Amino acid sequence: MNSIFEPIDVGMVADARNIYSARLLTDPQFEEFVSICAILNREIHRTGSFIEKLGIYAFVISLTQKGISANRAETIIRDLFKALFGQTLDQLRQRLLKTAEELDDESIAMGVPYAYEVLQMIEGDPEPGNDPDPMPFHRAYAHQAAVMATQLSITDVAAKKIISEEFKTLEGRDFYEEGKQFEDRFYQPKIRAEKHRRDALKGSNSNCETA
Repeated sequence: MNSIFEPIDVGMVADARNIYSARLLTDPQFEEFVSICAILNREIHRTGSFIEKLGIYAFVISLTQKGISANRAETIIRDLFKALFGQTLDQLRQRLLKTAEELDDESIAMGVPYAYEVLQMIEGDPEPGNDPDPMPFHRAYAHQAAVMATQLSITDVAAKKIISEEFKTLEGRDFYEEGKQFEDRFYQPKIRAEKHRRDALKGSNSNCETA
């Protein structure tokens, strides 16, 4: 599966290199800060939050980069983020949350087909171009929520909530329990079979070595 997120625009990175906060950074330092900004961008799109990770990364930088305090690191991250993505961390967060609050009924109803796509991914999809192998519930759920979130410009967390609630409304069953049942039926047997093959191969190799 391809990533649903586009890489940071090269032109934006070049422009960000020249902002005041970034001018004194070495190239490796700048690259590290850009990577952190990309992580925070994904975190906001995923959860609608960034404060905890921002603080953690700023603190780690203060421990590993001589002359950069945690406060300065946070300032650099915030300034670079705005230069790279055209909005502040909080502006992105607020925009995603506001969009979720204003979704119309048609958009919310999209949760149903996405719920079925999750179940299909757990079962494995033989259609050309799709993944034929069963996958665990949490991975399939996260993937489809991210796709839906990107389509509607909301967070993954909001998309998961919509998927679960719409499935419950239509089917009358808890989506988490349904997903775990599918996992038990389609994914777990595959894992057990793979473990059995690995154990058998390991035993065969062990016998060859001692022969």
